Amino acid sequence: MDSHTLENWRKVKQALEKAGKTDSMFYRRAVMILAGKKDPLE
Repeated sequence: MDSHTLENWRKVKQALEKAGKTDSMFYRRAVMILAGKKDPLE
């Protein structure tokens, strides 16, 4: 995954945390991807 895509996931994670939406699949995906783990939807 390129650095631009990783930065987008970082922004998604931060926005969801700010909105209190940490129970969403997008949030779980962002956490996994940013931790260097496999994307759960792949």
